[in-house]
Amino acid sequence: MTIRYLFAISALFLIVLSGCDSTGPSAPAFEIVSVVFTGDSTGVSRKSETVSPVTGSNGNSLPYLEMTLVWKKPVEDRRQTFTIFRSTEPLIQSDPSEAEELQIQLDTVFADSIGLEWSSDYYYAVRAVDEWENSRWSNEVHVETPVSPFPEPRRLSYEKHHFMICSLGWNKCSDESFDFYVLLSSPGPDIEHVLYNNDTLLVTTDANTISYIDSLPENGNERFYALVTVDKHGLASYSNEIEVHPGSGIPWRVNQTFESGHDFYHEGIVSNDGAVMYLLLDMISKSSTMLMALRTQSGNCFGYRDFINIFAVAERSSGTIIASHGVYGDYSLSEYTRDLSSLVKTRHFDRRIIAMVEVPGASGILASNAYLTSVLDPDTFEPVDSLPYTFRDVAISTDGSRIFLCGSQLVCVRSSDLEYLGKIESSFNSVDYGSDGYLHCTTNNSVVRYDPYSLSQVDEFVYPFPVSSSILLAPEYRMIYLTHETEENENVIDVYDTSTGNWMGRVFYNEEFESEEYQFFLSSPAGEFLWFFTNDFFIMAMGYRITI
Repeated sequence: MTIRYLFAISALFLIVLSGCDSTGPSAPAFEIVSVVFTGDSTGVSRKSETVSPVTGSNGNSLPYLEMTLVWKKPVEDRRQTFTIFRSTEPLIQSDPSEAEELQIQLDTVFADSIGLEWSSDYYYAVRAVDEWENSRWSNEVHVETPVSPFPEPRRLSYEKHHFMICSLGWNKCSDESFDFYVLLSSPGPDIEHVLYNNDTLLVTTDANTISYIDSLPENGNERFYALVTVDKHGLASYSNEIEVHPGSGIPWRVNQTFESGHDFYHEGIVSNDGAVMYLLLDMISKSSTMLMALRTQSGNCFGYRDFINIFAVAERSSGTIIASHGVYGDYSLSEYTRDLSSLVKTRHFDRRIIAMVEVPGASGILASNAYLTSVLDPDTFEPVDSLPYTFRDVAISTDGSRIFLCGSQLVCVRSSDLEYLGKIESSFNSVDYGSDGYLHCTTNNSVVRYDPYSLSQVDEFVYPFPVSSSILLAPEYRMIYLTHETEENENVIDVYDTSTGNWMGRVFYNEEFESEEYQFFLSSPAGEFLWFFTNDFFIMAMGYRITI
């Protein structure tokens, strides 16, 4: 009885041992015996039924990738499951979590066709698990997929576009088998697989065609683009897909707002570095005015000064701020630090100063009252000379050699000695020196360009409707923002290209702005943002920052 019992125990032990992972000489072979490419690299196989949405069917189907693995069971007469692993790096068994677990199955044949790339290296290994949860690894095999028969995909990109225009570009296809390009667009993503929404923008057999200009939808919705390259065999490859939002060159959404109680904004400037804006704010509840310093990125106030009345503000080349303020018979021009916390100096004047500008080179400060312009010593503010005209806005040429004073007429003087150089017998609301080298002068009805040397008119853009306020966008100075009321009694901002007269888009149409009256804009010197300031029917001063 004891001998039979021991014999039974020994037999059971051998059975269990045979199912365990073993590398001894008696262990049955467990190996992947073959990995064969069973796909189609030419497009003649009937198995591939996908047809190019661009080229249609040419009698052949499209090439596809498939690798078929075959392996032997470690134990033929035992139930086992097999897990197939794939990786682009070797030594799968050392860390299976880094590999892709493709499938768990009972068969010893597996066809892999998902996620494979042409001209790529892959490693495969199989893990067998028996009914007692004992596992064993096969050998690891390395394969390389065939070279892609498709034309090399192009790289699609787009340049910074203004308003409703998008400039697309791609790298040239130099393949000898090149046949043609197809440029597709769609209101939704995944152009390659979602076909019903696609629009064909361009079909060309010219390989040197590497750009296209498209007009974006006026409803403000995004647009998707992809370029298809087709070869002489009818094989097509898709580029990367890009998403373009209309108005990337204009602000479509407010990204900062603030309000200041029952007060009223009426003027302001932006610092030369674009980091700070200084606002003149009427404190109606206090019967006084305030000069506020705010960060242009956030709208956060970091400094202020209270005055009974403040009339004008300007920045000096040193970054300090000069402000004209006072009451009847007792007016002052004061200089403050950038954050308005400290008074640098001040001087009293008999008349109110309505505008100031520092002459390039800090040789003097021009300060205009209602009758004439005083030339002030830059260190003491002592008047040292005067000019027989006034101004409320000013522009300086790019090289700093000329100053243009905008008042009841536009007067040009030389910066070095303030010598009179000429004038334009017209009154303008504002003047800017554009990056195109021309003066841009705004009126209530138009923008007029002048040659800054001859002071002769170049052209004029007449507003298509009465406007509440306007601003020319720096540094282009060809795009103008016009605020007006629509027939539906909505206050909106429309954008026009002053060089062509074309409407470029509507910036705001949100309901929250419908009851507000737009007052004025401030833009950065580089033109990367705008702030605009409004006062609603309850005299609530609001500021909105919009990114360009």
